[in-house]
Formats: sequence, C-alpha cells, structure tokens
Amino acid sequence: MPSDFVAFANDPACRDKARRILIAKYFPSAERAGLYALTGLPVPSEDQTAQDVSFQAPLDMQKQGREARFRLRVMAACNYTCALSLYRLTTITGKSIVDAAHIH
Repeated sequence: MPSDFVAFANDPACRDKARRILIAKYFPSAERAGLYALTGLPVPSEDQTAQDVSFQAPLDMQKQGREARFRLRVMAACNYTCALSLYRLTTITGKSIVDAAHIH
C-alpha cells in the first residue's frame, strides 16, 4: 500500500475524520446520530456536518480510488467487511455485497 495511505490509516484523528465524512455524505440525517454513537464519535455541529457533506476529494484521488484493482485490494485488506460498521454481509450464494469496504 502507498506509504501516505498507511500513514493516514495509522493516524486515529484521520480515521475519525474519514468516518465522520462517510457518515455525513452517505447516510440520511435520521441515521447519523446512531452511526456516530456506533463508531464512538461525538455528534458534530450542523456547521461541521455541512462541511463534511460538501467534502470533495482531489480528482486524482477519485480516479485512483475507483480503479478495480484498488477496490479489490481494499476489500481484501478489510476482510470483506464494511470499514465503517465492521459488518460483513453476504448473499445466499456466498458473494460479498461490500464494495470498496462499504456496504452497498
């Protein structure tokens, strides 16, 4: 894995920020409080939530992050579990419904 990603992943503050952004951007407001509690994060202010929702990754990171090879590496590294909830969901046929470490 790239050394800058490893450094990011080893920093608890960076991981918390990433969790906060994921919750704000991809989950409805009715579910956010429960997810913040589940991950041990305090509920952020409305201003912070608005800032998290509007977060945009640099274009080069988006391009790299969408490569199939990257997705497969992340899924394998996370043992096919959601990086946010740490849950694993599989279909009846045994296939994973985790995509790049997030439950679909």
